[in-house]
Amino acid sequence: MDVKRNKIVGSVLRRLRQESGLTQVQVAERLGRTQSMVSKVEAGERALPFVETWFYAEAIGADPLAVFQESLDSLEKAGLEPRELGKDE
Repeated sequence: MDVKRNKIVGSVLRRLRQESGLTQVQVAERLGRTQSMVSKVEAGERALPFVETWFYAEAIGADPLAVFQESLDSLEKAGLEPRELGKDE
C-alpha cells in the first residue's frame, strides 16, 4: 500500500469535502458506501481507483479533473511522483 501518496490524495479530498460543507456521512450516502470507507480514504488508509476517485469528486461537488491536478501538484510538492505501474518502492 502506498501510504504517502494515499494520504496526499485523501487530504485533498477531505479539504474539498469540508469546503463543500458536507460530512463524511453525506458523502458516503451519495456514494452508496459507508462513512468508515470515506474516513479511510481521507486518512490515506484506503486507495481509490481512478473511477472511484472521479465519483468521489462528483459526490463532493468538485471538478474531477481539478482534484486530479491538485493531487498531482501536492505529490510534486512532497517530492513524490505518481507511481509507475508495476514498480514497487
